[in-house]
Amino acid sequence: MVHSEAMFFEIMCLYAIFTDYVELELDLLKDAFYELQDLINDNIKTIDYDFEEELDNLVTKYGSVFKLTEDTLIIQSDIDEAYVLLDQKIDGGFTEYDDYISMLVQNIKIYHSLDIQDPTNQYIPFWQLNSFIVANHFLLAQKENMGAKIEKKDLCLLSVCERQFQDMISEISGKDDMLIRASLEFQNEKHSLDPDWYVALFAREPLKSKALNHSLVSYHLDPCFEKIKMDNSNLDDNYYTCYTDRDYFLIYFITVLENLLPKLYSNGEINKILNTRKHLLIAITPPLEKEFIEHGEIKGILKPLDKSDNSKQAFLIFYPVVLERINKLNCPDIRLDANKISDMILSAIFIRTFLDTCLNEDALQDVYYQVKKASFLNNPNYYYATLFTELIILSGDEPDIEKKR
Repeated sequence: MVHSEAMFFEIMCLYAIFTDYVELELDLLKDAFYELQDLINDNIKTIDYDFEEELDNLVTKYGSVFKLTEDTLIIQSDIDEAYVLLDQKIDGGFTEYDDYISMLVQNIKIYHSLDIQDPTNQYIPFWQLNSFIVANHFLLAQKENMGAKIEKKDLCLLSVCERQFQDMISEISGKDDMLIRASLEFQNEKHSLDPDWYVALFAREPLKSKALNHSLVSYHLDPCFEKIKMDNSNLDDNYYTCYTDRDYFLIYFITVLENLLPKLYSNGEINKILNTRKHLLIAITPPLEKEFIEHGEIKGILKPLDKSDNSKQAFLIFYPVVLERINKLNCPDIRLDANKISDMILSAIFIRTFLDTCLNEDALQDVYYQVKKASFLNNPNYYYATLFTELIILSGDEPDIEKKR
């Protein structure tokens, strides 16, 4: 059950964190209440509360916690004390659904309903260091592209930056945590950000995207990216369970890229573009970057995931992009240049990675069908589209890791 008391409480708490006020105008509260109800309906379960009725019930039952004036609702006690009192007074206490509301309420629609202002400028050092780390990876790619080798001092600089970043993240307080999350919400709304991995792989000018400038902050704060600790009992079986789906997919992608690149272009502009994209992926994927800083390379670090830890839903977040990338292969030879060829190669590797990792048979069959029925396949005017499809997507060659499926 979702309690309306939890909805009121979480909205009031959110407002107090951003403004230091424990009272909220009813007009703002009402707008936020209905926005939150819509989010609950979309993410948890269906509810249909009437604001006035639930507000009247709130102040009647919990007068020791909430006070209602003509146009405001006020929390009369300390926030933590108020939570304890409500939990004791609500029949059965707060539910797991109620606990989830504290995450749902951190949403751009709620911020606007409460007239909360964008706090992004309060955390400029985070964005600056994030950008500096990504830019350094970009410079390392350029160094390699010019024929030079990455030296130990280059990796030491990255290591120093990463330790500084980790120190900053570890010192974030509960209030700062929520304010930074709000900053990310505002930035996403303002710039219509694509996922950072999408920008790193496919954006025309990735370094100009706020998605990369904020990617590491977002990664470390997103609860979906909490790392699964390595299960020591699986080490003898060469199973690593320390990667999220996102991490595993991107590491697999780079493994395929490094394995297939010598068969495509060993030098030249296309190789430089692909190498730069690889380094950007390393920059935004902390498990990859850690390995890269320690060893100067990432080859051979990925082992098969324990199948028991996977489900048919794993990697499906990439499914819509896979279908998009199939369409991107539909480019005639006459229109190709280095950038378009690079994009086609990346698209083909992305599709191949999905086929090698996804466990959802319906999605796999659909992707195979879409690829094999593509109008460009075996068309003499689409030599490169056909080449990349056959060599990368449909080839029986395996990358340098044991196939998971």
